[in-house]
Amino acid sequence: MQAAVWNESFLQSTRGRVLLLLRNGTATVEELAQALELTDNAVRVHLAALERDGLIVSRGPRREGTVGKPAIV
Repeated sequence: MQAAVWNESFLQSTRGRVLLLLRNGTATVEELAQALELTDNAVRVHLAALERDGLIVSRGPRREGTVGKPAIV
């Protein structure tokens, strides 16, 4: 029972919501930020923690030729 409560609690957190969105496929930081109503930098912090914990893997830039930080999928 305790594991089920932890899982439900985690999935309601911002990091859990990021994982749920990524289950549907790849997304850029900007797409996740818009869906979660967060800033790009806030999303990057969550993605870095999820990647550090081995829950996600980032892939190279999805687009080229734009100004600013490259889009990581």
